[in-house]
Amino acid sequence: METSHGEATVKTAFLRDALNRLLTVKPEAKPAILSGLSTRLGAMRAEAELYEQPSRADDATRKRLEQILSAPEFSRVHGPTALELFKQRIGAWILKQLRKISPKVPDLQNAGQIFVWVMIALASAVAGLWLYRLSRQNMADGKREILPFMFSSRTWVQWLSQARDQAARGQWRDAIHFGFWAAVSLLESQGVWSPDKARTPREYLSAIPGSSLSKEPFSAIARRFEASWYGNRPTTEADFREFTVNLEKLGCR
Repeated sequence: METSHGEATVKTAFLRDALNRLLTVKPEAKPAILSGLSTRLGAMRAEAELYEQPSRADDATRKRLEQILSAPEFSRVHGPTALELFKQRIGAWILKQLRKISPKVPDLQNAGQIFVWVMIALASAVAGLWLYRLSRQNMADGKREILPFMFSSRTWVQWLSQARDQAARGQWRDAIHFGFWAAVSLLESQGVWSPDKARTPREYLSAIPGSSLSKEPFSAIARRFEASWYGNRPTTEADFREFTVNLEKLGCR
C-alpha cells in the first residue's frame, strides 16, 4: 500500500481465515465472526487514516533536533571548505603523477595536506633565509661608521645634549644615534678602550671586560643602536625611553 510516508505492508491472513470459517461454521456462529471482522477492519482503517496525518511528535522532534544542532559544540560542523577541496585536488593530482611512474603506488589519503605543509615549510625557509641575509647585510659586525673626528673630541655630555635635542624634535632614530656616541665617549674617557674612529659597536662591546658593570647596559645600548641605525627599524619614543634607562645605568645622566 502506497502512502505519503512511503510504502506500507498490511497483513491480510486474518481476513482469509475468517472467510474460510464463515464457509464451515453453523449459521448462528456467523454473526459473531462478521462482527469481529468488521471491528478489526474498522480499527485498521482508523490507524491508516491516522498514519497519513502529520504527527505533532515529528514537529517536536524537529525542534529538539534544531536546538541540539544550534549548540556551540556543533558550530564548527560544516561541509568541506575551499582549502579542504583544494587539498583533495592536490592529493589527487599527486597520486595521478605518482601512478604514472608506478601503477602500484598505494592511495595517499593525506597527500594534499602533506603537499600544503611542504609548501608552507619551503616558503618559511626561503623567507627565513632572506631575512637572515638582510640582517647580516644591515647588522653585520663589519658595519662601521667612520667619522672625520674622534668621539672623545666631544665630551659625553655634549653627545647626550645632542641626543636630547633630537628627542625634543621627535627624531628618535637620531637621538639614539647621538646617545650611543655619548656612551662610547663616556667609557673612552674612563680608559676602557683607546680612541678608534672605525671600531664597530660589537668591537666596543668586546673591549669591555666581562666583570665590568658597564657590560650589560652597554650591550643593550649597542643592540638598540644597531637595530635603529643599521637595521633601519622604526624607532619610537618608547624605544628612546628604554634606551635612556640604559644610558643612565651606564652613567650618562
